Amino acid sequence: MRKSKLFMVRFRPALVPTLMLIVMSSVMIYLGLWQKDRAVWKENLLANMLQKWSSPPEMLPVSVIRLKGDKDAIFGKEATLNAYEDTDLTLVEVKGTLLKEPFFFRPGRHAAFGKGFEVIAALKSHRPEEGIIPIALGVVPLNMRKTYQLPEGDVNITGMLRLPQPANKILPDHKDLVATVPFGSFYKLFGEELLPISVTATEPTDFGAYPKPRNTKDFLANIPNNHKTYMWTWFMLAGIMLLMYIFWHSHHGRLRLR
Repeated sequence: MRKSKLFMVRFRPALVPTLMLIVMSSVMIYLGLWQKDRAVWKENLLANMLQKWSSPPEMLPVSVIRLKGDKDAIFGKEATLNAYEDTDLTLVEVKGTLLKEPFFFRPGRHAAFGKGFEVIAALKSHRPEEGIIPIALGVVPLNMRKTYQLPEGDVNITGMLRLPQPANKILPDHKDLVATVPFGSFYKLFGEELLPISVTATEPTDFGAYPKPRNTKDFLANIPNNHKTYMWTWFMLAGIMLLMYIFWHSHHGRLRLR
């Protein structure tokens, strides 16, 4: 009777490659798991946006109006803003008169013509308790920066309410999602009358052809959700690292099958 041969593995792990595998693969797996959490966060963010944008626009929340002139909120003190986070991105309707000065241009983009400038102005609300509201009116083409003039008379604007960016936050939410509002410049002029929010127009307005507001679909199109792709990329790199480790040991005779 013939005896079956045993399958044996001879493995002599080298110190440096083993340490490299442990350290680098651990980092890659950690980054993959972090991207997994980011994917869940992004999905919840998008679902929250869709829910808020499916509701009719409302008047400015009373809780936000109470912050009029609050320097901590205006200049992005995170502890103050966190209490009002649930109001961010809600659709609101504001009515008032656009002040001729100041108004600002910030780099922006519109689906209709590409790169341009977002027009940011101050609206004096018809409701005295609301005071002065920074408004991102929409985007004008690059060649209109020198000739554009703000519309006169009363305006009615529907858009998304945005809180100031926290002062300790280096990057904006997402590229081209909303304009960067110069709250400091507004505060120097309007002081206690300034609300610590901005409104980014999202619906057609009576401004004429320009500036063009971006609708909610445009905003959603500029919020990429690639975190699952990044997650699998990191996991795949960790797997490749393991295969390279096995190949190196096999090539140098430290891993043998017999």
